[in-house]
Amino acid sequence: MCNFLNGQWVTFGGSPGIRDRNLLDSALARPKNQSEGSIPVLAAMYAVGIIEDHPFIDGNKRTALVTAELFLRLNGYKFSSAKEEKYLQYMLFSAGRTAESEFMQWFSLHVQVEMNPHQ
Repeated sequence: MCNFLNGQWVTFGGSPGIRDRNLLDSALARPKNQSEGSIPVLAAMYAVGIIEDHPFIDGNKRTALVTAELFLRLNGYKFSSAKEEKYLQYMLFSAGRTAESEFMQWFSLHVQVEMNPHQ
């Protein structure tokens, strides 16, 4: 994950590095601690955990988006939303202007089964 993130920081800018390893572990454990949940809900929980815990020095929202979408792809799903809408929803949630339940509902509504997952 860290190698991927280093590439993101080089491409998009920002300060690289983990701000707090314990917060990263907490964010990534959030879906694992869920006793039940669909793949879309678990993916949204990865995004929520990273956004709320803010474990990286920079790029938390971007990392949340990529982590959630990667989890979906690895499980045969895809996230389908316009870039502008993604940006707006992630910004609103990270600023506290959207509740976690609203963000997760929005996220889940944009998840679809991938017809050809490994192409």
